Amino acid sequence: MRIASILFTALFFIFISNPLHAALDRCPRHQVQTSLKSKLAGTKIYKGASEDFSDYVLGHHRGESKVLGFINQAEIYTKLKYEFDIKEVGKNRYCVNLKEVSGYFYAAPKLYLPTDYKKSSCEYQEIRKHENKHLQVVYDFHKRNTGKYSSHLGRVARAVPIFPPVTTQKEADEIKQHIINYFESEFRAFEEKELARLYAMQAKIDNQQEYIGVRKRCNNW
Repeated sequence: MRIASILFTALFFIFISNPLHAALDRCPRHQVQTSLKSKLAGTKIYKGASEDFSDYVLGHHRGESKVLGFINQAEIYTKLKYEFDIKEVGKNRYCVNLKEVSGYFYAAPKLYLPTDYKKSSCEYQEIRKHENKHLQVVYDFHKRNTGKYSSHLGRVARAVPIFPPVTTQKEADEIKQHIINYFESEFRAFEEKELARLYAMQAKIDNQQEYIGVRKRCNNW
């Protein structure tokens, strides 16, 4: 009976000790704080000859096409900054946790207008009116997506993978990079879809009916 009691005590000790040891094989969930700042910069206007615009946008082999004005949307992007926290969870065992992700959603469209026409001319006014439609799409896109981008940062943060504890700085750096790669992959895929929607909306403005209407309203193209 005493042997059984000793055996029970030993088994009980092993039972309560193993979970503690097992806990060290898995780091706690990431408690990630996310934030997003946004800025829509004032639109800069550039002037130039339509011939130069055509070369810039279409290249030298442009056929009969001619660019009278355009919007440069290259500077619409999101920067992400990551902060990590490393905690000791056992003797020479450390957990790498993603602590914070802060985003910066920036848009700075550039407007290119031709010097081929006087500002008072019908042609210049029609070109400006057309490009203003493109600008408004950019403005609306940035305003609408600021909240959307912020929400998606939170969704990605809630699903960041959890890694086992590490024992060296090299391993910790590798885990950090894995987490960053995951976050970048998930967020950039979402961002690309949103930008594709922006380009699709811009393409709708450049339809044949729009161009026919612009040409009919002026006589000196």
